[in-house]
Amino acid sequence: MQPIALEDGWKVGDKIYKTVTLREPTALDVIEANAAGEQITVVTVNDKPEVVTASSPTRTGTDLLRRCIRDLDGEEVPIKLDSFKGLSPRDFAKLNAGLDLIDQAASAAGGSVEQRGRDGKPRRKD
Repeated sequence: MQPIALEDGWKVGDKIYKTVTLREPTALDVIEANAAGEQITVVTVNDKPEVVTASSPTRTGTDLLRRCIRDLDGEEVPIKLDSFKGLSPRDFAKLNAGLDLIDQAASAAGGSVEQRGRDGKPRRKD
């Protein structure tokens, strides 16, 4: 994918980056991002505590985006969740739109990552 030009730049550490290159997510990226977006919580049901798993689509999506960043200004830079504090909301939206385009291209070529089986071929729709 072509680098995405950021409107405001992304401050990571002491440097401000102006372009981000994304890559297509792998199945492992999707699995790990979903796991990162889950949280175990205890809730009370009929006066009894129950353990439930809550999922955050925002956290899952952000973690998937983080994993799909190939480089910033051509440099491989480790991106952690707190790295996003240096990114403006409009540039965040731009990167998410870029990841959506990658997924659309993957869908056209044989299904999105979530729809593909282990061998990379589309699953049958029985």
